[in-house]
Amino acid sequence: MKFLRALLVSAAAVPLLAACQGIRSAPEGSPRVEVEVVLAVGGEFFAPLEDDVDHDEILDLIHDTAIDHADVGLRFYPVRSSDYGKDDARPPYLMVLLIQDLDVEMDHRLVEAEDAEPWIETGVRAVKCTAYAEVNKRRTNGPPLVVGSAQKTGDARMPGADEPIAVEASFPLRYVPQCGDKLRIPREVLIDAVDEALVGALAGLQKPIDREFAIL
Repeated sequence: MKFLRALLVSAAAVPLLAACQGIRSAPEGSPRVEVEVVLAVGGEFFAPLEDDVDHDEILDLIHDTAIDHADVGLRFYPVRSSDYGKDDARPPYLMVLLIQDLDVEMDHRLVEAEDAEPWIETGVRAVKCTAYAEVNKRRTNGPPLVVGSAQKTGDARMPGADEPIAVEASFPLRYVPQCGDKLRIPREVLIDAVDEALVGALAGLQKPIDREFAIL
């Protein structure tokens, strides 16, 4: 818990990147080194979702998405922290990824019909979340040095009304609409928001990583 609280404090101090950037490939001749990847998901991330949602399923999806991008354009060989054994030597570089602040944007529409009381029709417009990324360099004679850090919010829009949401591939929300079925977030939409946030945050680390590697 102390580790997670420290990450939340660090992330809050990093300004959001102004525009969505892609991750470019490492400069020609740049080294590619091993990095230990620690992923944390803030407890409040699950707050908009029903209690019976499978958190492990979502965590697995987020882990897979994070590792897909953690090479930062072939700058690193990413290895999950959990893959190291108790006595394994850890690499000089540590990457910390924090996913937090799941935000569900609602769309409310007043519906009026003849011979009936008007009612509010509610749907999900978009899903947002924030990713914080940090790379540290370990030192034998002192605390780790921060190579760079960045933060980005990802935004994924819901499919159109003519695209049905499969219950088995979606997550129910706590929100109870005035009428209609239970509101749900498709698995793809949730992961798209995480993916965009991670790519944006990791893209913000390209320059500091390249500066670090230029002296290797």
